[in-house]
Amino acid sequence: MIKIGIIGCGWIAEKAHITTVQEIPDAIVYGIYDDNHQKAKEVAGRNMISKIYNNIYELLESEIDAVIICTPNITHSYYCNMALKYNKHVLCEKPIALNSRTYLSTVKLARDRNKLLISGFVNRYRNDIIELSNVVEQFNLGKLNCIKAKWLRRDGIPRPGTWITNKKMAGGGVLVDLGSHVLDIVGRFMKNPEIELINVDCVRQSHGKKGAKWCDYDVKQGFDFDVETYIKFKISYLKRIYAELELSWDSDIMEDCTIFDLYYDLGHIRLNTIFGFSNNYSRQYDMLEIDSESEIRRIIFDRKRNEAMNAFKNQTSYFVKAIKENRYNKVYPNDALFTIKTIEMIYKSIGSVVYD
Repeated sequence: MIKIGIIGCGWIAEKAHITTVQEIPDAIVYGIYDDNHQKAKEVAGRNMISKIYNNIYELLESEIDAVIICTPNITHSYYCNMALKYNKHVLCEKPIALNSRTYLSTVKLARDRNKLLISGFVNRYRNDIIELSNVVEQFNLGKLNCIKAKWLRRDGIPRPGTWITNKKMAGGGVLVDLGSHVLDIVGRFMKNPEIELINVDCVRQSHGKKGAKWCDYDVKQGFDFDVETYIKFKISYLKRIYAELELSWDSDIMEDCTIFDLYYDLGHIRLNTIFGFSNNYSRQYDMLEIDSESEIRRIIFDRKRNEAMNAFKNQTSYFVKAIKENRYNKVYPNDALFTIKTIEMIYKSIGSVVYD
């Protein structure tokens, strides 16, 4: 039985991580910790978790094999390093670090301790993304030239006024929150190429929208809202390929959407789906379309089998399996490095931007 400790008892910990660990036959939530002890008690009570730790050291000195880190972004590398020093495997919500130098230091520590360090790129474990990978391997479409991707929400600002919309605490706005996941998929299919040039077409900040209903709960709002809510940019890579991304928490659209268009010499693949959680998505299916020289094919995914919680369960199963085998299989440290470096470069190119 793999014993897992949960660090941080916020929305994503209770909604996704605790739930999925409890569904895995050979894993258990051994104990939880949050610096807000009352919150930890409430989460433990709702989820029948018996061990609540008053400080992080007590949790790390316990019998746990691994931790799942669900704290504010600014604290991720701190808790990752602490857990690794106590010889615990780590699955951490993205981003593991807010800059590549800090991330590489944590990767080295994990390597020195011979422990797993896995970034929570949960969308890699979605059924449609897995099938997209299979399709790319099956169809001989030639050279990949471009990926155009967008993840747009209508009313999807996650808890405005909390740490998630504060630059110091979160590291950024929609680029960090949604962009980490989209860039991870882009990097996966482009095989993490070197960046030549970044052009940011538009970046803006909106305070007029309501927060996302799917993650609305009673939480203290005491942070400045100082991050971007929309960004559109183009990345040119040294291999003469490029990516165009559009990300939004608060677009003027009918329904939320996540779309990937992969353009090859000999064809085009489109995935039309929705990542994450949403209250603005009514379609009952997601679709993968392949347009090649030899055929046109459509693959339909039932929404109930393709929703976010299935991806979280797949991710947890992978984490447990990786712990047992003490080896990486699907997600490697360099994958997260590509994403963190790209986000660093985008924010650097924006500089002290005045929001549109």
